[in-house]
Amino acid sequence: RLRHQPYSAHVPNNVVAVSLIALLASQAFRRGLPRTRELRTVRIAVGSFALTAFVDNLRGIHLIAYPGFDLEPFGALVAIGCLATLAGWRALAEARRLVAIDRELSIARDIQSSILPQAMPRLAGVTIAARYRPMTAVAGDFYDFLDLGNDRLGVLVADVTGHGVPAALI
Repeated sequence: RLRHQPYSAHVPNNVVAVSLIALLASQAFRRGLPRTRELRTVRIAVGSFALTAFVDNLRGIHLIAYPGFDLEPFGALVAIGCLATLAGWRALAEARRLVAIDRELSIARDIQSSILPQAMPRLAGVTIAARYRPMTAVAGDFYDFLDLGNDRLGVLVADVTGHGVPAALI
């Protein structure tokens, strides 16, 4: 039937579109949602798209008439701009969170470095050197030297299973 009447689904399509737009708008503007700038931005996005799409679809089923071009692309452009703004805010918040974590890891690195020996023990005829490079920002590796007297030296090497902060805490 559609092959012989290509525009026969035009009105049902507009009715379905108007219904879905109304459902979308009702969800975005329902009461009880926390008032945040994100919600305000989503409401601007949904409102601009819903209003322009609603008007264009009502125009398509001849319930309203106005001359000129379609409005829906402008509503979609505003909605895309709002969604891009939300994405930018979230990316910025994530970047700030990562900077804070990096700062905390730097402090943990400094603390861990401070408990390692700062100077190597001296023994006649023996040169001792150590280099500490964890695989991650902090690790569960540790070493120390114990002076046992009479030119004897105890060496402590410890490695907690795992990497990162949990191993370093242990």
